[in-house]
This record gives sequence, structure tokens and C-alpha cells, in this order.
Amino acid sequence: MLTLICLMWSMLYSKPIRTVHRCLRVVNFHFSFAGLPCRVISGVVKGANYNIGMPLPPQEYQHWWNAVFIYGKWCLVDSYLATIPLVNKTSKGDMKFSYNAFENYFLVDPPKLLLTHFPDESCWQLVSDVVTLDEFILQPKITPHFLHFALQTLSHKVGRIYSGDETEIQLGFPSQRSGLKFVFSLIYDYEKGVDEYNGVKLTQYGLVEILSNAVVIRLSLPKKGKYTLHVFGKEDTSTGKDISFSQVCEYELIREKDPHKVVCPYPPCSSLMWGPGPGFYQLGLTPGNTRAIIQSKGGKAEVRIKMVKAIQLRSQVKLSPVLAVEDVPLVVYKIVDNMACFTVVATEKGRYGLEIYARDPDTVDSDDMRFRQVAQYLIECNDATPNIILPKLPPGYLGPQPKFTEFGLRTLNEHDPLIELKDGNHLEIQLGTTRGMKFNAGLIQADTSQDVSDFIFIQTQPSMVTFLVNIPSTGFYKLQIHGNVSEDQSHTSLGLFNYLIHCKAATDTVYPYPRQLGHWKEGCYMLEPLILHADMKQPEVKFRTHVPKAKQVVLFVEHNVHPLESLGPVQWEGTINLSKYYGTDTKLILAANYGGDEERFATLLEYKL
Repeated sequence: MLTLICLMWSMLYSKPIRTVHRCLRVVNFHFSFAGLPCRVISGVVKGANYNIGMPLPPQEYQHWWNAVFIYGKWCLVDSYLATIPLVNKTSKGDMKFSYNAFENYFLVDPPKLLLTHFPDESCWQLVSDVVTLDEFILQPKITPHFLHFALQTLSHKVGRIYSGDETEIQLGFPSQRSGLKFVFSLIYDYEKGVDEYNGVKLTQYGLVEILSNAVVIRLSLPKKGKYTLHVFGKEDTSTGKDISFSQVCEYELIREKDPHKVVCPYPPCSSLMWGPGPGFYQLGLTPGNTRAIIQSKGGKAEVRIKMVKAIQLRSQVKLSPVLAVEDVPLVVYKIVDNMACFTVVATEKGRYGLEIYARDPDTVDSDDMRFRQVAQYLIECNDATPNIILPKLPPGYLGPQPKFTEFGLRTLNEHDPLIELKDGNHLEIQLGTTRGMKFNAGLIQADTSQDVSDFIFIQTQPSMVTFLVNIPSTGFYKLQIHGNVSEDQSHTSLGLFNYLIHCKAATDTVYPYPRQLGHWKEGCYMLEPLILHADMKQPEVKFRTHVPKAKQVVLFVEHNVHPLESLGPVQWEGTINLSKYYGTDTKLILAANYGGDEERFATLLEYKL
């Protein structure tokens, strides 16, 4: 039976049949030949020039279509609208006409055909809730592409919408059609074609969010009046991509009163579509947020992204063009296990756009090594972070940098790059390593840019590096961790991770750590003493340290040499009396000999007494 119907359909379009009655006669003949009951349905149909609410006099909009009984039920066919005229030029320059089938008018779902076709007899609507003619003319205006994409109206069955401060229109589609994309145009006073308000495009007063089985169009109309909304769609599939968007439907929006306050346009992000884009899923990423619009709590909003492999991510904040904001929100980026988190910290209320960029460090294609935008989220901050003035930082500064994941690093304890010290001014940060690394670190006072890096001490162990940090006074500090793989001989130190530390109470007096030189950062570890200073007054000081590959480890103080005793492959110990050196500004040097010239020692640490 299906083969016969398909044969009939192909015969129908083998010749240029372009009158309604001829189409109906051919359809009736073939359906009857197939032994299928068939009826001719008369009524009115909305044409391309139809506008929402327009009367439909039969003399202008009269139309006929077919009903066929198949699969145990009546189905609808419009063979006339299903023929698509194609015009081609011949080699002689003559015009050649041909016709293709638009299959979405073949056995179309009755509720969807009822958006454009209104039968004279209500029984041929084939729906349980019969629609009146007044209801029919007020429905949204749809195009054949609405049927092609299998769309349906979810939120607004009426095409004329009376809008308040905000309107959200939802269109449904089958979940398996994941390649659908949508954009829109918004026109004020359609006859004049006004598409701006105070120099801002009206499209910036709306956004498109694509969910798993629906598209959401959210609009905030800036002033009273009548607006025309056109929705466009296209579909990317595994076999190819649509070249351009095609209109799928039209709504009329009316705002009867001016808003009580200025309507803020949405941030000017790169796309009208918000949420994860196609490139997001191509990298194996999974959104941790159910919606692209995120409300802040306590001035903070979090975007979560699940990764199946290490993907390098970056972010950028976009502000609304009319938002009077002095401070750009701070974005805190962290990775915990396989979950990447971007926390937006705002000190002022408003709408902020967060663009997410990504790249795969394992790619071999140089073009794919660039960061590409894969998602964008709207942060609606209705409650700013109280009583805090954050320092200005460059976009993407906080958190792991691109080389962090590429070098196989991970945070072991302080995952959040925004650290708040409430009760003390000491901090220990641990990173996990999977290969030999050399690390450096810098500590900068955020307000004054004073370098206080001598308050950092780096301890290296197998598969882990520890950064001991003493904060000298209250305020914000930038902790910048740099490094490179051990086999790299270029002496280049690359940015790996940046923290912002807020010390609220400097409860303890702190002292600088010893100066650490190159060889110290290649696997060395100090058990004691971590710090020596003039206030200690401790005469006998015991040294216990791990120095891999060393043949000798000694202490130099003035012209005296104090060898340490080897207690194993890497451990060295010894005791020295320092009572006469405290307060003299004398330097004490820990050094190691790595073989070869027995008189040659590499400085590891330099204490100042």
C-alpha cells in the first residue's frame, strides 16, 4: 500500500499541474485507484500576504484540499501547496518551469494544518477542540518551514500578544532534531520598518534559547506600540548545513503602556542564540545548568560545564550598552574533577553576558587550535555582592590558564581561585602533577602592585607541589603560578593558575621565606627550618631537607662551610649554631653538589638572618 501511495505521489509531480481543481482530480483518481476513501474539503487558507487578524472573505481566500482514509484514520493532503515551482534558464536563455514536492503538506498533522487551513465544515478540522473562524484568524502566521521543522506552538496559540514587561514565546520541536537553530527580527511600526530604539537594535531587547525540545524567545519591549516578530529557523544535520535561515512564523506584539522604568537591552553577545552552541557538544561538553538564563544569589551566579576530557576554556563578560556599571563583574574559573565552573561575582545589579570559549589541546589541526565560542549565558544580577570592592582584573585572569590542563595539572585543595581568609594570614595550596615540572610563583598586592613574592615558598614532592603563602597585611593579593615541563630547556615560565586572595585579618606576624633558586624547584623539599629571622634567638637550628640527585649538601654562612649528613637517597640533616648571626643581616646559603667538580655547588636556598 505504501509503495502504491509513493508511486501516486511521484506521478502527481511528474507534470506541471498548477490548478487546484486539476490537483484535486489527480489526487482523487490515485487515491481511489489505490482503494482509499477520499474527500474534497473546501474552506479558506491563509496566503503569503495574510496578516494576523485579517478577515478571510471566501471570494479571495477560497481553497480546496483532500482528506484520505489511511492507517485507520482520516488524514489531510494539500497537493496544490505541496508543489514548489522551480524556474531555470535553458542554454538558449529561455525560462523552464518545473515542480518539486513539498512533503510536509502530505498527510499533515490536523492541528498543524489548522494553523493555515480552515474548512467550511468543522468536522474536517479533525481535532477534539474545534476552532472558530475568529480564533483561526488570530492564530500565529506560519510558513511551510514551520511544518518542515515539525514545530508546534506551546506557549501562545494566539498570534496577537499583549505584552507587559517581559514576554516568553515557546515553540516545540522533536527532541531528535538537535541541529535546529533559530534567530528573530523585531520591527516597531511595521509599515515604517523601524528596527532601532535610541540607537540600539530592537533584536537586543530579546534573546533566543534553544532547549532539548523547544525554542524560547524572550522579549522586553522598550516602549508602547505595536511590534512585529519574525522567527527564522534552519537545520544542520550530519549530511549538511542549511545555507541560510528561513522564516517559520510571525507574531504581533502590542505594548499598551510605556514601562515604568528604562528597559535594559540584553548584552551584545556574539549570537542571538543563548546557551550551548553546536561546537559545545562537538567537544563532548555537557551543560550543568538547565537554562541559559541564570539568576544570581548573593551577587554570585555559577555556570557549570561537565567535561569527558581536558578541554581548555576561557570566558568573557559583555555588558549591556545602556548599563551604568563602573565595575565589570569578576569571573572566577575553577575545575574540580571533571566539572568546570565559572562563577560571576557582581558588585552592581544588572544583566551580564558570559561568553564561553573553548579549544581541544589534543587537536593537530592548526585552525582548531584557536579558541572558539561554544556557549553564552545571561546572568541576571538582582542582588549585588555586598560591602566588597573587587580589584580590576583582565578577562580570563582568575583560575586555570590554557597550559594548566595541557600539562596534566589539577588542584588538590584550593579549587576556587577566589580565596577569602577570614581568621588568619597563612595559606597552603597544593597542585597534583603527572610529569616533571618546574614552578615559579609571584605574590602581588592588588591595590599597590607591590611585589611580595618573598612570602611564597615552593615545596616539590613526587606527583605534588605545595605553595606556602604568608600574607603580610590585610587586602587583596594576586597569586600567580607559573611553570614549565622539566624537559623544556628554554627557561620559559608559562602562566598556569591565578588566585585572588582576600585577607580580612592579619592575625599573625609573618616573615619572608628564604629565596629559592633554580635547582630548588626541581624536586626539593624542606622539612625544617622554613623561615629564619632575627627575632628567633634560637641558637641551635636543625636542618632537614630532601635534595634529589645531590652528592653533597652543605650550609655556607660567611666563610664557614657546614656539611649536612646523608640519611638516604634524598634526605640530608645537620645542626648549626646561629646565635652570633641573628640581626647581622648575614646570608645563610643551602647548596648542593651534583657530581663532577667537587668544588662546585649550586645554590638552593638563601636565608637572611
